[in-house]
Amino acid sequence: MFKTFNTIILASLVLGAAFLTSCSDDENTTTTITKTDTVTTVVDDVHYGLITEDETWTADKIHRLAGFVAVTNGATLTIEAGTRIEGNPGQAAFASALIIARDGKIDAQGTAESPIVMTSSLDDGTLADDASGLWGGLIILGDDYISADSTTVQIEGIPATNTIGLYGGSNAAHNAGTIRYVSCRHGGSNIGEGNEINGITFGGVGAATVVEHIEVVGTQDDGLEFFGGSVSVTNAVVYYNGDDAFDTDQAWAGTLTNAVSMFPGDSPLELDGPEGDYTSTGHTFKNITSWGCASGNELIDFDDNTDVSIDGIYFLGYADDARIGGYSGYAANSNGYTTTNVEFTGANVFGDMDAMEVTSQTKGADLSALSWTYTASTDAWSNLN
Repeated sequence: MFKTFNTIILASLVLGAAFLTSCSDDENTTTTITKTDTVTTVVDDVHYGLITEDETWTADKIHRLAGFVAVTNGATLTIEAGTRIEGNPGQAAFASALIIARDGKIDAQGTAESPIVMTSSLDDGTLADDASGLWGGLIILGDDYISADSTTVQIEGIPATNTIGLYGGSNAAHNAGTIRYVSCRHGGSNIGEGNEINGITFGGVGAATVVEHIEVVGTQDDGLEFFGGSVSVTNAVVYYNGDDAFDTDQAWAGTLTNAVSMFPGDSPLELDGPEGDYTSTGHTFKNITSWGCASGNELIDFDDNTDVSIDGIYFLGYADDARIGGYSGYAANSNGYTTTNVEFTGANVFGDMDAMEVTSQTKGADLSALSWTYTASTDAWSNLN
């Protein structure tokens, strides 16, 4: 059974002279801050371990993750619109993350006005946008098909000894639940050399899963990474990530539609092909905008067996020595995968890839659908218009 304890903090929203009293016992600490006018109550729940029965996290509490929290055993974790979830800092075995295991589900339905925010417990509103590695991230797993050394493998970011990290199988109808209007910020804890947790990770997640309106801000590794499965994502933003903004692996068979990457540490798109005998029908990127690629990075990193079709992408704000990696090998594929409707503003670094220089964007993302994000509130966002 899942374990929880409460910390109650009463704090005023109105400025004035303050009077502070506190008392504590082994499990609870109550702090009362009385100011000249009203007193507001916030209740913190601290979560750790396994969720094995249906549970709801309500928006009237700040929910703290103390280590790995995993939904399993057929349970559903429901998260109300406007809920704030904070991961405690820590690396390796002390990293915190929210994991939806292969046999768990999530129902996290925020709104544009009240998104669900998953961030670090150190996020007091003063963190730099690119602050990263301060907690883990959101990991969603399933038993849909993957192309790897075996049918079931361990997701990156979770120690191999922890079987809650297994994903993959033969269930094309897998459904991990619903995710709408969720913003994940300042994640990417490192559990080992080169083994960071992504902003949001999808491993073997099936097409019945609904993922719409998501954002990753300031993560240390990849923004969104897909390992096999067939889940699709609509309306996504990745802002300041340490590695690739969008990373695809193991014959992912979904579609990413209407997405923006800004300031990726490496490639905006790293697109890998199948790793095992299983092959899917491939995946699709449609209506993507990418801005701010660092000097010398690859705008797109293809493998010879990359199983992707791209339709409508716009690049701007990248360096003259940026490049496209592996395009000729990918373009020789006999499976019909193509890259079309590519536009750019700036130097032409596309080599033999068909791309058009434009003075005003006609391809790429519809930014109006992404206006709810934190990223859209920054000065950087105005450069996309």
